[in-house]
Amino acid sequence: MNVERVGKYRIIALLGQGGMASVFLSVVPGLMGVNKLLVVKLLREELSQDEDFLEMFLNEARLATRLNHANVVQTYEVGVEGRHRFLAMDYLDGQPLHNVLRRAWGQSLSRLDVMVRIFAETLAGLHYAHTLRDFDGTKLHVVHRDVSPQNVFVTYDGQVKVVDFGIAKAAGAAGTTQNGMFKGKLAYVAPEQATGDPVDARADVFAVGVMLWEAIAGRRLARGDSESAMLSRRLSGTEPRIRQVVPDVDAELADICDRAMAHQASARFASAEEFRIALEGYLARTSPRAGAREVGQFVDALFVQERVEMRLVIDEQMKRLQGRTMDPFGDGRKAAGRELEALEEEGAVTVKGDRPVPATPRSPRHDRYVWVTSEQPGSIEWSLFLATTLEVIEREETGIEGQVSALVGVDGRTNNPEYRQLCEVEAHHSAAGLMFVNSAMLYQLPVLQTPGLPRVAIGAALPHASLVELDFAGLIARASARLLERGDLVAVMSPHAPQLAAAQECLEALGLRADRLLTMHAAPVGCERLTELMFDRKNRPDTIFVADDNLVVPVLAGLQRAGVQAGKDVYVLAHCNWPRPLGMGEGVEHVGFDVREVLCAGKDLIDAHRDGAPLPARLVPPRFREELTRPLQTARQSKP
Repeated sequence: MNVERVGKYRIIALLGQGGMASVFLSVVPGLMGVNKLLVVKLLREELSQDEDFLEMFLNEARLATRLNHANVVQTYEVGVEGRHRFLAMDYLDGQPLHNVLRRAWGQSLSRLDVMVRIFAETLAGLHYAHTLRDFDGTKLHVVHRDVSPQNVFVTYDGQVKVVDFGIAKAAGAAGTTQNGMFKGKLAYVAPEQATGDPVDARADVFAVGVMLWEAIAGRRLARGDSESAMLSRRLSGTEPRIRQVVPDVDAELADICDRAMAHQASARFASAEEFRIALEGYLARTSPRAGAREVGQFVDALFVQERVEMRLVIDEQMKRLQGRTMDPFGDGRKAAGRELEALEEEGAVTVKGDRPVPATPRSPRHDRYVWVTSEQPGSIEWSLFLATTLEVIEREETGIEGQVSALVGVDGRTNNPEYRQLCEVEAHHSAAGLMFVNSAMLYQLPVLQTPGLPRVAIGAALPHASLVELDFAGLIARASARLLERGDLVAVMSPHAPQLAAAQECLEALGLRADRLLTMHAAPVGCERLTELMFDRKNRPDTIFVADDNLVVPVLAGLQRAGVQAGKDVYVLAHCNWPRPLGMGEGVEHVGFDVREVLCAGKDLIDAHRDGAPLPARLVPPRFREELTRPLQTARQSKP
């Protein structure tokens, strides 16, 4: 989105892009050279005509103008300028909590007392929102419903702000979610929210409880899990307690975490304030000095270079737009200079012009391959592929001689640490080449608009890159043929309408009559009951194609409830991506792509490119288990 001005707000930098809106840094020129930095959140133009997205944006706007608390981001204006609908909010000089956690865990620098302080401040902001009243004194019963590390922001001076009330629910809000529909990030939602049941403030309490669990454990609660496995454990209440993962955890803190994450809402803290008071009691006993200063020092130390670069970018953009130097930080440029001097003394950077760069160039490496993706895969098939590939890379089972590393969460923001790492790899040729997975955001990155390291695009063409394609059409064709070998009354289940249409077209082309085919649009929530009902009828299917492995667990549960045994009473074929461990879904046959084969194809194309070969393309076929070129491992337990 190319925007230079929205109303009185002059755009100077893109901070981030999401599925609903883009977020820009802007400056509002004032009298006598007094200028203010603000954030402008623009609803994407193509979504302005979508009633659901527009209602989400307007609900956020309605709530945001009423929220005024130290731990909630402040909104100053809601407006329409031409085709643009926007919010103007505080500019927060800091990092979202998920960046803080990722950087701290990566450097083994996590401080639990600082994290607990951040959660206590988060709960203070949530309690304020939960108890918000309308202008006539009526309680609004606001529930954020999307509390996660992505929506908690920590500034370099130690402030903590809850952000993004885009799917928050308030009493009487227009366009409220229909019963049975789920919104939010699955890893952090309460069980009652995952099933689409009515929620209250205790759903947000659960989300902060998950965040506390992850801070204590030093890892994600749902690391490497498919959505179906995650959902199954969440709904059954079988997720590990924190003592099972960290046996020496402080007993008081473990009790607090267990209560916040109680499966039944009635067993949790009754309010965010009660949860906050419990955390304050823990801090008073163990870390009485853990306050805003300690939080700010911790975050600032993790992101010194990013902070310096952002200050320089802001000043450079202001000079370009205004024709003169305008320093919105007062003596910010002097402060940036001092920070740069400190980095130079440490030998971390050198300065060329206004830009800090690594102090010593790195030697080119031809034994390292970097796999790159954003956090927003473009389709259901790709989300499954990404999860499996990350697991393979983490376990070093790629089959590639040399190092394979992953950059996850890359976007075009100046302060995005993964994007900065990508730019550094390109600038210093510290890898043999790059593999990019299907994601629209990646194809707009400035660093990729010109030739550089050998590149491979997986799934869709990218300028200056070879192409590895996954034969999804072939997967549907091979699955259809296998289904018809096993029966002539076929059911196809998927949450993705194009998959259903493709399967129907292929099966009918192979001779299956329309009255012998049942296509069912299904999501993990509700799929179990849908499967049970499918077999509570006279004409039961004798073969089922589960086109998404997130549905495997609820489909098998539905079959069990109907008294039907997979592999014996009905043939079940599921799309998965190898190498899923053996034992995943007893009685289920799988077909999918071997991500090891995809990675090796990418490696071969990178090597060919480096040797001066033309930019070829490679088509990776789907495979059944018996066709795999490498053995599978048996079912494994996650790493502690």
